[in-house]
Amino acid sequence: MFRMPCQARKNWQQLANEFGFHFHTMHGEPYWDESAYYQFSLRQIEQDIEDPSAELHQMCLHVVDKVVNSEALLTQCQIPQPHWDLIASSWREKQPSLYSRLDLVYDGKSPAKL
Repeated sequence: MFRMPCQARKNWQQLANEFGFHFHTMHGEPYWDESAYYQFSLRQIEQDIEDPSAELHQMCLHVVDKVVNSEALLTQCQIPQPHWDLIASSWREKQPSLYSRLDLVYDGKSPAKL
């Protein structure tokens, strides 16, 4: 992994807004930084980032399966009871839409970690 310096695009704020990223600037300072990018090898992408990400995703799906099949866990997770049947039906029909953001740390040497 290499950190590569670069020039920020002149219209980066406009582009960020067009993609729905409206908090690109916070407290008068840029939150989004375009002064550099990171270059990865294919091995780093596939083994160090994609593989751990896929494993974490499967772990999340495993937890969802446990929660969907347990009224106690649905309650503990504060899932509103009127939605339980819809969630269970969606899960049984193999519509496991799971949206999340998991921030990983990666040092360029070992697999990314949560």
